[in-house]
Amino acid sequence: MIIVAIIVGTFVVVFIAGVVISNRSRPRTRAEGTVQRSEDCAEACTAWDNARQELCNAKSDEETVRARADAKRGELLAALALAATLAGTAAGLAAAASATAATIFGIPASAVLWTLAAAAAAVAAIAVLAATFLAGELVALENDFAAKSDLRSSWESVVSESRAAVNSLCSQEEANECLSRTAPC
Repeated sequence: MIIVAIIVGTFVVVFIAGVVISNRSRPRTRAEGTVQRSEDCAEACTAWDNARQELCNAKSDEETVRARADAKRGELLAALALAATLAGTAAGLAAAASATAATIFGIPASAVLWTLAAAAAAVAAIAVLAATFLAGELVALENDFAAKSDLRSSWESVVSESRAAVNSLCSQEEANECLSRTAPC
């Protein structure tokens, strides 16, 4: 029972370490979008431009985190595939060692096969620990992606409200001039 608790505890610690390390290495999430209240057309136009730039930044951050999460997911799948392959190899070597041990001449070969099976099982366990660490990192990246998606959505609302302010505070000509500016991204 104690051995099971130690094994489970080890996996929990490795998972948490993956989350913590990933959280430390990720870019900080920007501040949530707020509408700048404007008194005149020029201020409204500037606020709209600023909001569009922040939206571009938020989109870029979101895409970056999505790419990092996708890459981490690939690493996790590779670690799991390696662990499964090594576990299968260990099982095959153990079966071969058992079959070889049935003869008197097979005892030395059996010892070698058991050693190889134990080594493959140990490396498979390490691969499972690595996959657990990667799973922790992936969880942290997915949480960061959700935060960055919320932020992008917030900035989309600010851009929309800022555009409405331009339309309400500017003459038709001024609004057209302001709103026809090239997007920052």
